[in-house]
Amino acid sequence: QTLTFSKTKSFLAMSKFAIIGGGPVGLLTASGLARRGFSVDVYEGRPSIDQKVEESYPIGVNLRGLQALECVDPQLRKDVEESGRVIDSWNIYGGKRMVAQVKSGACWSQSRYQVT
Repeated sequence: QTLTFSKTKSFLAMSKFAIIGGGPVGLLTASGLARRGFSVDVYEGRPSIDQKVEESYPIGVNLRGLQALECVDPQLRKDVEESGRVIDSWNIYGGKRMVAQVKSGACWSQSRYQVT
């Protein structure tokens, strides 16, 4: 599937970007570029970017990710903060044994479905 975003703006309209992947990062990048006046095509391997909740997986959105969302639209950051939960720590397992625990407190849990 190919999605095209564009916004006319003097010489910037002559610049065109291709984004490979219609997931959260690809769509955020395309949206940010389009809001700045660039023409953007998003290429996605799946037939549609529509996603079902049961096909999603958990992701963590850190402070840098929240800032990126806010640059595109402050409401996006607010939505992630309000609908996600702060992750206290990342527990890393080797098989059934926990081998490390990394404290966080600065990352919001979310599903890829929700962010996309």
